[in-house]
Amino acid sequence: MTSTAGNLHVVRCGSSELICRPFVKEAFEHNAYELLWLAASVVGNRMDAETCLADAVRLAEGAAYVAPSWQDLWMKRCVVQAAIERARKEIRAIAFSYPPGCVSYRPSALLSESERKSLRTYSAEKITDSSNVFECAALMMHGYLGFSTYDCAISMGCHHSTIEPACSNAASRILRERTHPLEGDWPRIFEAIA
Repeated sequence: MTSTAGNLHVVRCGSSELICRPFVKEAFEHNAYELLWLAASVVGNRMDAETCLADAVRLAEGAAYVAPSWQDLWMKRCVVQAAIERARKEIRAIAFSYPPGCVSYRPSALLSESERKSLRTYSAEKITDSSNVFECAALMMHGYLGFSTYDCAISMGCHHSTIEPACSNAASRILRERTHPLEGDWPRIFEAIA
């Protein structure tokens, strides 16, 4: 929910009200559900995700200028960055124990457009239940939003070689039903047809 006061706008994030510039308000309003889903997919619960949204609005406000074509992606980046900051200790502990360059079960860590759409059909709870917080952060920032492994590594405070395997492993666990169609109910369906 938003309201205006001159050139500034008020954005309501959960129980917080924040004053922001028009581009932040527009990016927030256009993507409110996705922004909450992104934050919850990293931090694991709605209350912390709402706090991340408030932090992200403050972070987005700090930008001197963001080109119109980058405003939505900038807001999404700010949300994931706020979620990473909230879970930083846990992410770093897991990232340092994550073997660099370990085997991933997917040929590419970046998600295709159809895989991004498929991922959006899963609840944040299912995503966080199937992977650890480091893998979730890598999946959201690298796989879903498409940021480079170096950019992700700087944001998470880990080595860049751990990002792709973490992202790939999370994606293969979460999207397994879409990647391996013969698992689950498919064998029973084929038996019923035969």
